[in-house]
Amino acid sequence: VRIARQLPEARLVVSGPGNDREATLSHARVLADTAVSLGIARERIVEIDHAQDTEQEAVAMQAISARSTVAVVTSAWHMPRAMALCQRAGMDVVACPADYTARDAKLSPNEFLYWNLGGLERSTKAVYEMIGAAWSRLRGKA
Repeated sequence: VRIARQLPEARLVVSGPGNDREATLSHARVLADTAVSLGIARERIVEIDHAQDTEQEAVAMQAISARSTVAVVTSAWHMPRAMALCQRAGMDVVACPADYTARDAKLSPNEFLYWNLGGLERSTKAVYEMIGAAWSRLRGKA
């Protein structure tokens, strides 16, 4: 939304499927509704609600980007894979990471050995992204 406000001529493309098993709004619709509630005109918003993964989102976005530069806003964890897939799809992209976390720089080396939920969450995200990136590379998509 901050980027859309700075670029009033730009379209805001939101993506994410719904849950076929439940009658819920798609992730794209939730993001669009949120942007509207924050002052973005619905006419500026394009929803990609049919893509089931990042690769399909990149292909769909490339089809509507009209060779324009695209600001990719996604989790910092997910950014390397998203950027690779978008570049492979032929888009001119700028990374705009969100949802990043920072750690206190004063951690002692042995604190990395302690088990905690935060560490489990970070390692789960890292493994998920490594598997996704490897799968994309194996198929020649990134």
